[in-house]
Amino acid sequence: MARSLCLLALAALSLAGAPDALGQIWIVDRSGGAGSHFAEIQPAIDAATDGDLILVRPIESIFSYPLGYAGFVVDGKSLTISVDRSGDQVLVGQEFSWVPAAIVVRNVSAQQRFVLRGFTQKAGAAGDDGIRVESCDGPVLLEQSTFATHGGAAIHVADSASVFLAHCKTGDSTAYDDFADLGGLGYGLFAERSTVYAYTCTITGGSGAVMPFSAHPTDGAAGVVLDGGLAFLARCTVAGGWGGLSISGPGCEPGGDAGDGAIVQGGGALEAFVSTFSGGFLGSGCPQGAAGTPVLVLDGTYEPLSGVGHDLIFDSPVYGGGVLKGTLSGKPGEVSFLVISSSLSPLALPGIPGVLAPALPAIVASTGVIASGFVPISVAVPPLTGFAQLHVQSLCMDPSGAGPNFLGSPTVVLLVDSALTPP
Repeated sequence: MARSLCLLALAALSLAGAPDALGQIWIVDRSGGAGSHFAEIQPAIDAATDGDLILVRPIESIFSYPLGYAGFVVDGKSLTISVDRSGDQVLVGQEFSWVPAAIVVRNVSAQQRFVLRGFTQKAGAAGDDGIRVESCDGPVLLEQSTFATHGGAAIHVADSASVFLAHCKTGDSTAYDDFADLGGLGYGLFAERSTVYAYTCTITGGSGAVMPFSAHPTDGAAGVVLDGGLAFLARCTVAGGWGGLSISGPGCEPGGDAGDGAIVQGGGALEAFVSTFSGGFLGSGCPQGAAGTPVLVLDGTYEPLSGVGHDLIFDSPVYGGGVLKGTLSGKPGEVSFLVISSSLSPLALPGIPGVLAPALPAIVASTGVIASGFVPISVAVPPLTGFAQLHVQSLCMDPSGAGPNFLGSPTVVLLVDSALTPP
């Protein structure tokens, strides 16, 4: 283990000289705290150039009421936007208000990449997607974030080559424009003409609206809709939204139908590795709504893949002088490695489900044999100037060499100048 940790530290130091380390660091802080540059996220994006890092400080609550930043648009830029402290979440939008919350990422070229980590969406205008990724030829990574649906999809991917979701969730918005629109209504994930890789995600369709008395409730939405392209899901839980409820009273109406777990159409290919699908709960009424289907294939293919789920998660960002901590999970007895690179570029490995996300060339560090299903990782981070961005993914191999072998979820590790340690 000591040798492997030395290798990981060597990887971090060697990659600290990569182009990403030369980028500017911008700090967003609504309260204008020490070292901050902007009070909102969009001005920081407008000022940033390719390779920059934007660190966002969560807004302090007022009387336990959480406050959020406005949504933003990234157009044709290679950026990383992250919460400034591991374990925290940046709120976008806020409950019961009309702070615009939609996030749009578009036109990321094949020579660029975009990363978003540590965000939670709470609200949005009716009909908006939570986050929309469109026309991106370069890789996009969304990690440890929660996206809300309020009519549009929580996550909408269109015409994009490689979008990675890692440890993400979808859920209903909490902004309501009237009593008859209490549901999320939108899909959890809507991917069209794109390639999406989702790891350890919980994806749920929006719930149907609750309707009073004689008004008819709306149906729940599907958890995943794949319209053409490919979606690979590993260790994901997918469910349709609840059917809307009819409040008892004169003229009680039928309950809303439950949403399907997943719908495949347009010739799409859905591959599910150690993932579960279920229809939503049917809405109560007179009578109850119809149950949802776990996976509905209208035009395309659905391939469930068996095996052992693997995962990798790191605390990030980590500031110089701190300790980088992570956990690798897999099957006891497997030999585990970390593949570490300064960029993303998906590569299919023969006989292994999913893709290798870190770009080649990469450093491969051994983390030893998985003894009990988990390998704790701890590395002291030396002082550094600027920042380094590492893309890491676990590779777990059968010790006999006969296989099967598996990849864990990709993750981004940010190593940041100690002078910028949050107060």
